[in-house]
Amino acid sequence: MVMEPSQLNSVDEDLAQRRAKEKKEDVDYHRKPLLRHLVNTLIVLGILAIVVFVFVILIANSR
Repeated sequence: MVMEPSQLNSVDEDLAQRRAKEKKEDVDYHRKPLLRHLVNTLIVLGILAIVVFVFVILIANSR
């Protein structure tokens, strides 16, 4: 099948748009789990800080 040059140009544009979309989705795919891990880490550290703070207050008041 022989394509006209104008058709080839539109095919190249379609491929470029598809690749750009796939690259954006790939970046989003790798970025979202990282954000989730960071949020989970901050939550765990916050809970740990509260527990330590409560124990420090209990120990200070017991003396």
